[in-house]
Amino acid sequence: MTGGYPPATGDDPPSSVPSSDPVSAPTPDMSSSPEPGWAPPGPSAPDSTPPGWPTPPPPADQPPTLATPYTGDTPPSGSAPAYSALPTPADTPYGQPPVYFYPDPLQQPPSPPRKSRVGLLIGIVAAVVVVVLGGTAAVVLTIGRERFQPALAAAPSASSPTHNPAVSPEEYQRALDVVDQELGPLYTAMVGSKHPDDLQTTAFALAKGIENESVALSAVEPPTAIAAAHQHLVEALRAFGSAVSSVGSTNLGPVCGGASALSFVSRSTGADKLRAAIAELTTADSARVYKVGAFVPPVTPDPNRSLGNGTKVKSSKSSASNRLIIKNQTTMDIVASVAPTGTKTAVAMFYIQTGKEATYIGIPSGSYDVFLMHGQDWDAANTTFTRQCAFRQLPKTFDFKETSTTYSVWTVTVPEEPLAWRTLNAEFPQ
Repeated sequence: MTGGYPPATGDDPPSSVPSSDPVSAPTPDMSSSPEPGWAPPGPSAPDSTPPGWPTPPPPADQPPTLATPYTGDTPPSGSAPAYSALPTPADTPYGQPPVYFYPDPLQQPPSPPRKSRVGLLIGIVAAVVVVVLGGTAAVVLTIGRERFQPALAAAPSASSPTHNPAVSPEEYQRALDVVDQELGPLYTAMVGSKHPDDLQTTAFALAKGIENESVALSAVEPPTAIAAAHQHLVEALRAFGSAVSSVGSTNLGPVCGGASALSFVSRSTGADKLRAAIAELTTADSARVYKVGAFVPPVTPDPNRSLGNGTKVKSSKSSASNRLIIKNQTTMDIVASVAPTGTKTAVAMFYIQTGKEATYIGIPSGSYDVFLMHGQDWDAANTTFTRQCAFRQLPKTFDFKETSTTYSVWTVTVPEEPLAWRTLNAEFPQ
């Protein structure tokens, strides 16, 4: 017969799971407690019990008293439970050997841990109940080497204020004045930008300033009468900042100068919201009129300024007869810039309208590079286009020479070549 080991003695469970190989187990002494339901093999039951065989079953009206098998209770420290004989099934056929059952060591409960061990292994299942008293209580979990201690941080009492006290009307107006003082100069710098790279720098600076001021203003607790208008103002400032930021992201797009940036921003949804919020704040308190947003522009249409065909933007102040003819076949106006080879300072600039040609007379003798800038809305103060602006350098050197009887004439035809143009920047000679 086969079986497992009985439980180990002592405080500790077996150090490892017993091998699965069959192990011969001792035959229990059945003399005092005969097993019912079986007999030695053979055609009939013998008259007497041979040595080594269990006693025949007792009469049916006198069942043997059997010890209760081990049920898994933890044995006391230092001893193992008494291992009594277990009953075999009552219906074991006559002539077949009995089958004995031993407790499965894999199902034995572990013995209690040694009391001298330090560092208990703790399985933590924590249910934390947060009681809200005038606010949300913070839960602090303190986990030590051998203990887990949840604790609740002190919740604010019902009488504790949850917001900063409202400022006075005078203090609130001073906060609005700071917004104008910080954003006004940044807005002026943006609308004065000459080139796309300048516009990108100034627009992002203004957008960052708007973000900072909206954060600062949102931390102010306004007078009760204007609480809703104050919240709308903060939200509108953020929307306006997004519109300004989009101006700085343009590349060869419709906006490349300050004047068009102004009109673009003024027609944005963010500007509409900001103007509406300013108007609401003005009338929110019947006892006081609040003022803010002096820098915010009214709705402004795109400017469309231009010069007459052939107008000199920059004069060479030379009496030379050398001349440059530009034939503009593009859909936009062009400004031609003539600069000594290898330099970025123009000696002459002139304006050529779309679909026309113009001639500049008076270029001094020498070698020159010719640059072209196209776009819409000529800003004479900044000598640049403010929309759709781009430039290119012609791929050759132009030599002009004048004698007492001759002079040089160069003619350049400018076709519609969108890929030949680059984003306008400070490299364009002026």
